[in-house]
Amino acid sequence: MEVLDRQEALLTNYEVYKVLKDEEDRYKTTKTSDTRKYPENVTTLKFEALQYLSDSPCATQSSAQIALVKEQLLAYDLTKAEILQIINLRPKTPVELHLIIEECGERFTMEGLDELIELILSSLPRDEHDEAADGDEPKEGVNDGSLVGMFYDLNIALPDSAGRAGGQVSSQDWTRIAQTIERAREFGYNVIALNQTVHGKLTSEHHSIWKSVPDVSGAIYSWDRNTGARVNSNATGRVPRDGIRVLRRLTLVVSDASHGLSISSSGGGLASEYDIVAVRPTSEKYLLAAIGGSWDTVDLISLDMGSRWGFFVKHKPAGQALSSGYAFEISYKPALTDSTTRQQWVSNASSIVRMTRGKGLVWTSGASQPFDMRSPYDITALGEALQLNGDLSKRALSTHSRAVLLHAFTRANTLKAVISVKQAPEPDNDSAGPEPKKLRI
Repeated sequence: MEVLDRQEALLTNYEVYKVLKDEEDRYKTTKTSDTRKYPENVTTLKFEALQYLSDSPCATQSSAQIALVKEQLLAYDLTKAEILQIINLRPKTPVELHLIIEECGERFTMEGLDELIELILSSLPRDEHDEAADGDEPKEGVNDGSLVGMFYDLNIALPDSAGRAGGQVSSQDWTRIAQTIERAREFGYNVIALNQTVHGKLTSEHHSIWKSVPDVSGAIYSWDRNTGARVNSNATGRVPRDGIRVLRRLTLVVSDASHGLSISSSGGGLASEYDIVAVRPTSEKYLLAAIGGSWDTVDLISLDMGSRWGFFVKHKPAGQALSSGYAFEISYKPALTDSTTRQQWVSNASSIVRMTRGKGLVWTSGASQPFDMRSPYDITALGEALQLNGDLSKRALSTHSRAVLLHAFTRANTLKAVISVKQAPEPDNDSAGPEPKKLRI
């Protein structure tokens, strides 16, 4: 093969697909008279490339459509590489655009991204694979109340003031949190957790903020909003249709060995008021302490996804954590910020995916306002950028998250996860009978 003209422009997937398709058709019509044979490795390469492109959006595109959408995209001040990726990948959600467009959050508003998505979907044809996938998956925002297909977001972040002893949350912040809960319900989430991040030791003064949580339509709280006392430990049961269960979560940032004592069983039971207890170690020493069970109320290991850790998480400690029932959290909010933080997030998230192989992985938003929230299927697409297949991404939003709640329930209500003890109901005053006994289940 002789190259007559050197490459002068980038090629779209459609152009490569068309060349390979024409070459295949030409070979079929001339193979009876042409005795030449291609090298085996070239034939394999052409076959695999054609098979891949046949399942991509380019298989249903045309030259006229690509020329039209290219002309329309020039009005958005996009680079040539960004236009090429948009044509090849045909993004359908803002999350996918954030992965394609450099500094997307600074260059585009949410309305601008929606307008760009609408232009792409209307100018380029819908590929058959997406139509089949949409026919199999349930629609967003539909909550049938069953345990099958329930989605969880175990990290709706409270403001920093909530993490200070005796701190208060302003009415404006509570309004944003209430709007975020409503957005989560609209996106189809069934269970969420409000996350209180505490730096240092946990004290009883940290519990005062839970008395001022606003009421949200359809929300089922696991505590009394007037007293702050925990009233419902059934965090893993069914959720009424169009309802959403709201839990309490504690994330303790451990930078000293004494900090972890406040969340251990010998620390006065302060952590028992929370449905989920997460630990964020600031060094490898405290990470190994959490994995080794030094603090026996931990359910979730949460690392800072937007900053450098200063240490490496190795496969052996990660495997030990998974075998002990701990889960690792990936919060996607840093991926929606500036380019530097997003690059660090990709590095950290890829490290967690690599060391866990997708097992015991939990997706959370870390959202503090409605704009930070994304739908479950957007997060599935984000996972593909980390080489995490769609099935494991969905499990990280559903079954893996429910496993965290089960771990928390068995930790708080069972003896070594074998025997669950419940108080038997007291008999009526008029009836004579034996003293109430404890039931063993």
